[in-house]
Amino acid sequence: MATLQDLTKLPNGQDKLAAIMERLAALEAENAKLRATHTRAASVTMRVNDGVGKDGKQQSGGISVFVNSPMPATMYASQWLLFLDHLGTDKATCPMRQFIRDNADRLAWKKGKPTDL
Repeated sequence: MATLQDLTKLPNGQDKLAAIMERLAALEAENAKLRATHTRAASVTMRVNDGVGKDGKQQSGGISVFVNSPMPATMYASQWLLFLDHLGTDKATCPMRQFIRDNADRLAWKKGKPTDL
């Protein structure tokens, strides 16, 4: 199969256009095949930021959520709860809410720990 660099050496006209269209069709087919075979499941990790961090500073008591990335989304539990309320998550079955319930004593609460987590 010709590369794009090879195609630029063809004379102008219908031959060049046909070769480019053939290459495009082949790339689209390859792309579709790769998309069909490549499925990446989301990897979600939650962590409470308590204790002393790598820099020697006291951690915040917030929750960091990592989703297929080394860069987390970090907020306090009360902020996560507001976010989850906005999304309309079920209080009984939401894994994030369960994580907050399980770790409520390790988390920082500005207005005291709520009773209806």
